[in-house]
Amino acid sequence: MAKLGAWSLLIGLVAVAAISYFLVTRMQYIQFIGIVIALGLLVGFLNLNGDAEFLVVSVALLFALSFLASAVSSSIALIFDNLPVFVAASTLVVALKNLFSLNSVKS
Repeated sequence: MAKLGAWSLLIGLVAVAAISYFLVTRMQYIQFIGIVIALGLLVGFLNLNGDAEFLVVSVALLFALSFLASAVSSSIALIFDNLPVFVAASTLVVALKNLFSLNSVKS
């Protein structure tokens, strides 16, 4: 299951980047962000057995994407604006799961 979660993250990143670059001008942006969040949540649920390693990689990816968003040209800036939304949604699910499991162990 861990490999499925890792592959889903990679496939999701590529899919969001491709859709951002090619199709977002044809779609309503609010609908697109909803799809990106839903995909991110799906990846997060697939990574529910993910431990701190997934969270560390996700946070590092969020920082890198945020810095790259301000440094790239406007033609691909939309990609770097949308990828953090996808990663943040998946990270939120795994972080909440780990938070609840920590609280249940200490109780």
